[in-house]
Amino acid sequence: MQKQREKGLCFSCNERFTPGYRCAIKQLFVFDAGNGGPQTMRVAGRIGSQRVLVLIDSGSTHNFIDQRLARHLGLSVTPIDKFWVTVASGEKLSCREKHEEVKLVIQGLDMAVTFFSLPLNGLDAVLGIQWLEKLGPVTCD
Repeated sequence: MQKQREKGLCFSCNERFTPGYRCAIKQLFVFDAGNGGPQTMRVAGRIGSQRVLVLIDSGSTHNFIDQRLARHLGLSVTPIDKFWVTVASGEKLSCREKHEEVKLVIQGLDMAVTFFSLPLNGLDAVLGIQWLEKLGPVTCD
């Protein structure tokens, strides 16, 4: 992606990228765990006694937790019908399980969150629209 950006090309189709450009290749990007842009915020949290790094991402449709962390914590697993998550790199990841009522603490606030499992490199969890919509209106300045 960095090479495409440096060349001024679209990430998907290699056409010249300009303001207002619309790519002919339709894709859905659910989340980008490495994104540090204006739609994301990283916060420290805790699940049980385990410290976790949580990405709050208004561009993510669901909440996700790293598969290895979920196994390490011994979270109860609910099998689900497989669905595909496309990340910003274009890679498609298979999601086959969820973890309901996970007790997450952020800045002293206790919450129960449903997470879907994915291999998340570089962070432990993502809170997306699935969580944000429960907060009511969210505004940024």
